[in-house]
Amino acid sequence: MASELRVNTLKDASGNNSVAMEYVANGSAKAWAHFENVGTPSISDSLNAASLTDTATGKCTINWTNSFNNTNFAATAHSGYIGLVFMVSSETGTRATGSFMVHSKNNGSDGDNDGDALNAILHGDLA
Repeated sequence: MASELRVNTLKDASGNNSVAMEYVANGSAKAWAHFENVGTPSISDSLNAASLTDTATGKCTINWTNSFNNTNFAATAHSGYIGLVFMVSSETGTRATGSFMVHSKNNGSDGDNDGDALNAILHGDLA
């Protein structure tokens, strides 16, 4: 049988440093993935990531297990590689609730570049 805990505020063990639950629920990442798009694309670790689809050189799509409520989520994507610096959610600006496109380019060049040590973090409301 599942239990439910309802609280308005969390405090540390000494009763100090309180935070309202709305900040905990609304401020937490709803999806993130650490992945690579070199060779066979793969996700090393994640939350709410179902799969990774390689769409072209330097382009892949992370598909979410649970979709976002709308396309107004906040996204951050970056690479641990020095030189691979440009990552965006979409070429056309079109977003989807069930996936997130990552497009990576090599610094100092117009060419697309697959990379490893890639990360995407999304905040927003789940459907």
